Amino acid sequence: MSAAQCRKANRFHIFCLSGFNHMIYPKPCITFRIIVYLLTDKTPIIFICMIGVLAVSYGILKDNALIFIIGLILVLIGYLLIRRKIKESVLKNP
Repeated sequence: MSAAQCRKANRFHIFCLSGFNHMIYPKPCITFRIIVYLLTDKTPIIFICMIGVLAVSYGILKDNALIFIIGLILVLIGYLLIRRKIKESVLKNP
């Protein structure tokens, strides 16, 4: 797959992350497979939240505003990903 095709496939799948069965191109590039794994699997979400909490606590203890804000952003991203997973599971199992 060429770089242009990979970018087009990535743009298509960022908006509809429901699987690989309706792809424009038959095989996604490795970058996109990693992005889908990070957004849909539970283990990376847990690591994102843990790193965020550690960064927030380090930022508070060492009085480092940049690390604190980065930690807040990571915790927020983790929260939104967890919230999306809970929404999907509630809709599947009423």
